[in-house]
Amino acid sequence: MRHDNEERFIELLESQHRFPDAYLFKVICRGGADVVQRMFDLVCERSGMVPAVSPPARRPSSHGRYTAVDVELVAHSAHDVLKVYRILAEMDDVVSYF
Repeated sequence: MRHDNEERFIELLESQHRFPDAYLFKVICRGGADVVQRMFDLVCERSGMVPAVSPPARRPSSHGRYTAVDVELVAHSAHDVLKVYRILAEMDDVVSYF
């Protein structure tokens, strides 16, 4: 994400949320429960954030190739949210996130 986009993103988050706050990340992963658990553990470990809800809610696709995951973490600032999006962007098994 470019620096000017990051600043706008942070401003938008700060205008819509009161931190600290539980923040919901919607993630689509390739694979099943084992991939989801690895993703969840890595996000928590690398971000230093704690889960607001654990374990994360999961919904497998009809053919089982993908899993939609609701990851709710306690964010202390908009920068925490941005950090998680950066972590998700680096993960090979993460197909999409929002």
